[in-house]
Amino acid sequence: TNRVLRLYNILVKLESDAFSFVDEAVELAIKNGVTGNPVLPKSAAVQFIPFDEGVFPQVLPHRADDAWRSGHPQLRMDVAENVVTLQAGRYDVNSDLILPKTHRLVIEPGTTLRLAKDVAIGVYRGIDVRGTQDAPVVITAQNPQEPFGSLGILGDGQTTSTLQHLHVSGGYERWVAGVYFSGAVSIHDHASVSLDHCRFENNLADDGLNVKHAEKVVISNCVFRDNAADQIDLDFCQG
Repeated sequence: TNRVLRLYNILVKLESDAFSFVDEAVELAIKNGVTGNPVLPKSAAVQFIPFDEGVFPQVLPHRADDAWRSGHPQLRMDVAENVVTLQAGRYDVNSDLILPKTHRLVIEPGTTLRLAKDVAIGVYRGIDVRGTQDAPVVITAQNPQEPFGSLGILGDGQTTSTLQHLHVSGGYERWVAGVYFSGAVSIHDHASVSLDHCRFENNLADDGLNVKHAEKVVISNCVFRDNAADQIDLDFCQG
């Protein structure tokens, strides 16, 4: 089996400006979050690079104001009580849409999102995809040869997400705010996840769907077909 090289960027925040990686003795321990096993020095190369000199892809700012919204004037969104409701329509999304950490996302039936190359949608408080048989929600790539990044939903252990009649194709994987989302749809750290009548087809990611650390996962009447590697990957879940 050929080994695959992955580059992980770890951002360490210090409480004191007086501390220096150059002048102080530093011991860094890394473990695999899935297996719990330590990552041995022989299998990883660690290099310290000051933030202003290094490249940290997709570490994005998160603001509670409307800055995230103003970057997507074409999206018709209602915001009330920390819930963002995306109204039905056909939209081209050409840059990352990262919701504030306090907001939940609701997508109304009949919505189509066509994402540009590498573009990601990031949500923290869970998602409700309310597609129907006659009006599914579609998330796809603008160009099938240029996959979008990921729909990433990062919870807090108490979060819930429900996806109904969602059709996803042309997705890949992405780093978003320091988190690696390995699936075209990636859901992390949830109390419950429910998928009903969803379709995941022709995605180029490591996983068509990836769920990590969910207490309860219910998948019914769904189709996973022609995805590049794992059709579905559940890590540390009860399904």
